[in-house]
Amino acid sequence: MLKKALILASVILLCFGIMMAATRDARFAVEESRVLDEPRQAIWSVLVDVNAWPQWWPGVAAAELDPAWSRGAMLLLTLEGRAQKAPAIVDLCQQGSHLSWSSPGVLGSTIRTQLRLEKTSSGVLVSMENSLDGPQAFLARFTGKETFSQYQKQVLQALQESLMARGPGTETEKGI
Repeated sequence: MLKKALILASVILLCFGIMMAATRDARFAVEESRVLDEPRQAIWSVLVDVNAWPQWWPGVAAAELDPAWSRGAMLLLTLEGRAQKAPAIVDLCQQGSHLSWSSPGVLGSTIRTQLRLEKTSSGVLVSMENSLDGPQAFLARFTGKETFSQYQKQVLQALQESLMARGPGTETEKGI
């Protein structure tokens, strides 16, 4: 009986190792966009005001940026219902157009969030992309697309509602 259990455990570990090696370079990404009829600077001001995210960003219980929006800065996020993990690290901040940060996922994966603003003829296109790189991406393909998409739609809707609640002419100029 012990020998069978050891053989079974060995086979499971071997299969897990093969799965980890085979999915090391896997990638999964979902993007949603929404055109907002607000000034680009007003939208940018809301996005870079990390301390205010819990007031409008669904699922964010607390957020803090140390020291400021710049490559390598730490983004400390506490999500509702989840224990705080390692901080996210800012990958990119292009004034008025692009924010990106990444954090460690499970099984050695990386989770990345990107927000982009692009002026269009009908307003400002706000795009949100969440991506997973590594073994977690392989698993997310089976269950994650709809979940990520729905969440992104909620975030973009909440952003729009937050901007509308501010009213015209009330945006604050936030520097980075």
